[in-house]
Amino acid sequence: MLSWLDGCWMIKAMMKFVRAILFFSIAAAIAFWAINNFFPVKVPEEPVSVRQFAASGSEKHPAVVILHGYSGFDHAPQAYEKYGRLLASKGIDAYLVTYYTASDVDVVQAKRGFDLTERLPVWTDRISGVVADVLRDPRTSGKVGILGFSLGGTVGVAVAAGDPRISALVVFYGTKPDTVTGNLPPLLELHGDSDQIVPAKDGLSLVRWAQGHGGNAEQVTYNGEGHVFDWSPGNSSDDAHRRAIDFLVAHLAKGKEAH
Repeated sequence: MLSWLDGCWMIKAMMKFVRAILFFSIAAAIAFWAINNFFPVKVPEEPVSVRQFAASGSEKHPAVVILHGYSGFDHAPQAYEKYGRLLASKGIDAYLVTYYTASDVDVVQAKRGFDLTERLPVWTDRISGVVADVLRDPRTSGKVGILGFSLGGTVGVAVAAGDPRISALVVFYGTKPDTVTGNLPPLLELHGDSDQIVPAKDGLSLVRWAQGHGGNAEQVTYNGEGHVFDWSPGNSSDDAHRRAIDFLVAHLAKGKEAH
């Protein structure tokens, strides 16, 4: 039989164990919410759903707005989340922005195409509203970039061309919208040269247009790779991740705050 002292010792040990579990549970919850902060932003038509991957530290951080492709974030959440986590690990707050409205989601679910002449101005206004909201955050350094994929890359071009607050733009397998004019910030375009959905020549046309307007723009192509090549493990994917993150860090995180 256990003595009274043995019983007291076991109770104390169990209390320590419970406290440890609670501590680590709370710490894990704080860490989760620090990089998985979901919130709406009031913009034209209806609120935008935003998911934040926050960089650690109390200092001010630059920000990157991540824009999904045609199928939205739910089609390949891990692929988009990886960019969010990589950016946060480099001291950049990342924001996954669902710029679609409910009617846009209906179009995707019905597998119909968009009339970009109609929808592009709406999406541009909605994303610009998110940029304004991000810049009001006291933890933001004042520098904002855009990382867009396919349709999101094309939308990102439209936003950046009309918004001088955007300091850098990375586009994966995107195009230049026909109606867009203006100048772009420093641009990196990444493309598989075997892309059958958005040909690499469309990305090259975007780069040449940006260069023709005095912009700093570059295209990197990957031999034998198709659309969304960066979603699958491999050397091309690893290289594209590295180039995209390094480009954004170089143009947003290095140097002083924007004034």
